[in-house]
Amino acid sequence: MWRRQAGGLIEAYRWPLVGSVAALIAVVIVVALVLAFCGDEDETPAAATTPGATRTATPRAGTAAARTATAAARTATAVASRTPGTPGPTVTTAPGEPSTVVPVLPTETPSLPGPSETVGPGPPPEASPTPGAPGPTVPPGTGTPAPPSPTPIPVKLPDLVIRDLGVHYDRIWVRIGNDGEGKVPAGTEVDIRVRGIVAQPVELGTDLPPDGSYSVLLEEEVIYRGERVLATVDPDNRIAEEDDNNNALSRWLDPDVALDVAVQGISVVSRRLGVIVLNNCEAPLKAVHIRIRVFRAGAQQETMVSEYDLNLEPFEATTLIVYGVAAVPGFAFRVVMEVLNVTDADPANNVFEGVLP
Repeated sequence: MWRRQAGGLIEAYRWPLVGSVAALIAVVIVVALVLAFCGDEDETPAAATTPGATRTATPRAGTAAARTATAAARTATAVASRTPGTPGPTVTTAPGEPSTVVPVLPTETPSLPGPSETVGPGPPPEASPTPGAPGPTVPPGTGTPAPPSPTPIPVKLPDLVIRDLGVHYDRIWVRIGNDGEGKVPAGTEVDIRVRGIVAQPVELGTDLPPDGSYSVLLEEEVIYRGERVLATVDPDNRIAEEDDNNNALSRWLDPDVALDVAVQGISVVSRRLGVIVLNNCEAPLKAVHIRIRVFRAGAQQETMVSEYDLNLEPFEATTLIVYGVAAVPGFAFRVVMEVLNVTDADPANNVFEGVLP
């Protein structure tokens, strides 16, 4: 019986209860929609006009995806427009809600980049030139002009000349001068050509300054009869000069000392006859050619004839060996000397007659 009573009670209140629940659900849905639309309209102006504000997000149905997309767009905009050196955006999240990015405006002037920082795209780095490759072509009138070339400093050069020629004790001497603006340094070897050959190199002991000169005695160049002599300084142009065409001088020269060659005596040298010959003057004998005739005592026909070249300093003597004549002590000989290529000043002392000791 109680079952019938309960069933009747349920049947009596079922439809009013269903209607109340449906009405409550409808009210909730309407309220949710109103809050959703009204909340987005209120939030946007506040966020856009209040820089640096921090929001706390409250989850709402149907708006999470939209807010996530909006936050991502704001983050990209803040990162792209942020000036180097300014603080980044502040991120605030509530439990269970996606991150929301709020840009924070700078509060002070950003610092300038240091020497090692690079701001913005710079000029492309210079490419290293490839060896052998042509450089870039610069059109006329463009680019950086080349610096002016330094003015070269003129080099002062010497100018060697022969200022005079002469004879000293039958030896040729040369006076060399410097007519240039530069000096010839000490230690320089200066060649002198006489009679078509280089006589001897001369090493300067001191500098030869401009307008300076020095004299050289050519020991091996003797003159025994008058002749025209051509002398040239630096004939091969080994020394840099102002003018290489004024290095020569020609002059007629005569000997200043008369040669005198004398026969001093005879002797025994290794069982052969020796003839003692003397340079009886103050000039040297250089390649003086003589002929010696040897006669037995009282004979008219010579026993031997020999020829020699003499190289003797002033008043120097030498012994000439006559190899074709045996020398026996006590034998008497007569010796006659003839000077062939030069003039002998005293032919009377060219004959000697005596007995071998």
